[in-house]
Amino acid sequence: VACTKSSASGKNRLAKVSELVCPVCSRTATGTHYMLISCNGCRSFFRRCIALKKNYACKRAGVGRRSCYLLHGCKSCR
Repeated sequence: VACTKSSASGKNRLAKVSELVCPVCSRTATGTHYMLISCNGCRSFFRRCIALKKNYACKRAGVGRRSCYLLHGCKSCR
């Protein structure tokens, strides 16, 4: 979770979770999961990949990873 510094008190405080955006899917992030700020959907996806030892391969070479996931739902690019 990102930290911001309060100018009035000089103390660090955590940014509101509702202000954070999941860098994977652009939804509202719910916190830091697996060392990445992400939403619950992406958190669950990452957990399943690890637990089931999934290894996805992208079928669309040359397309940017973020675009590939957002446009086509590519699990490898997620």
